[in-house]
Amino acid sequence: MDVHRNIRLLYIFNFLTDFKLWAAVAVLIFSRESGSYLGGMAVFSVMTLSSALFEIPTGLISDHFGRKAGIISGAASALTGSLFFALDNGYASLLVGAAFFGLSASIYSGNNDAFLYDFLKSRGEQKEYAHYLGRVSSMFQLALAISAVAGGILASVSYSLVMWLSVIPQLGCFIIAFFFEDTAVDTRRKDPLLQLRAAFREFRRNPVLRKISSASVIGHSFGEAGYQFQAAFFATLWPVWAIGIAKTLANLGAAVSFHYSGRITRRFGRLKSVIFTRLAGRGLHAAALLLAGPVSPLLIASTSLMFGVQTVGENSLQQDEFSPRQRATMGSIVSLAGSAVFALASLLLGWLGDLLGIINAYLLLQAVLLIPAWMLYRVYRGRSSAAEDKAEKIRR
Repeated sequence: MDVHRNIRLLYIFNFLTDFKLWAAVAVLIFSRESGSYLGGMAVFSVMTLSSALFEIPTGLISDHFGRKAGIISGAASALTGSLFFALDNGYASLLVGAAFFGLSASIYSGNNDAFLYDFLKSRGEQKEYAHYLGRVSSMFQLALAISAVAGGILASVSYSLVMWLSVIPQLGCFIIAFFFEDTAVDTRRKDPLLQLRAAFREFRRNPVLRKISSASVIGHSFGEAGYQFQAAFFATLWPVWAIGIAKTLANLGAAVSFHYSGRITRRFGRLKSVIFTRLAGRGLHAAALLLAGPVSPLLIASTSLMFGVQTVGENSLQQDEFSPRQRATMGSIVSLAGSAVFALASLLLGWLGDLLGIINAYLLLQAVLLIPAWMLYRVYRGRSSAAEDKAEKIRR
């Protein structure tokens, strides 16, 4: 088999997965249908609660039946979710579609990263994981960038058209999923309960993994809630059709960040890179909100230049700590926690937006997002102290 065939397919698959024309203006579509920001953000909560519900079962299934089966079932779920969104049968249809998208996300979360890692490991190339993860993940952002412009323009014409056209890429994912070749790493045919017990045992006895995973959960969940809420803030400064432009710039910046993330984390170190990007992102967001004006969406979009480095750095740190035989299950446990927190963060942010106003709610969010940087700094200090102790022993 061509060593890079699966990776080439991942490029296409990831692009189609996130080519969602509705994504850039989702909170506007959902809020219009529900009648409030709280109701609009509740759709995202349903999506993540569904993901949380299925996270661990889907991780166990991936470890038991293989990664390709996970990719196929995840694509089927996303296609079904797209169809429910497009049917436009009211708010209930959005909630059902969100549940299917949540199921798809739960399958992809632990499965697809494990697929890439196991594929590279089976060929002795696991040290290149961060490099390849950054490259294939850049396609998510490229798809979001292109779809944001088109979606923003089409949304000003018809929300229904946006939803129906978004079905086509998900159909493409479902077809492509059958062309992947499964990994040869033997992580199958294990008792699911033993797999789950072993995965939790790894978290209990590995404090570094707990800190890194907790930082990732808080950062991803509250950060994603803020990202989905951005359109509400942008709409107070720009016309609806222009919101897609800001989203496109953000996604293009993230694509560049993902593309070069492996090189950057190797040059400066993964922990240092993640801590810096988290702190810098909060500073830029705070400036954009405190000095709210026409330039604010562009300032917020610029933070995407750090997103890929941050995501790949955290992911590769976790993969190093994961147990090989429970890799997908452990990834699903982290995603489960992230989904549960995101569901709460989305509702909280929507409620605060209705209660305090969009800018004040968004500022409070930035304060919460300082917590992951502090947690990762503790890991960095711990490793630095350990290195200093080792060097002192050598000198003696």
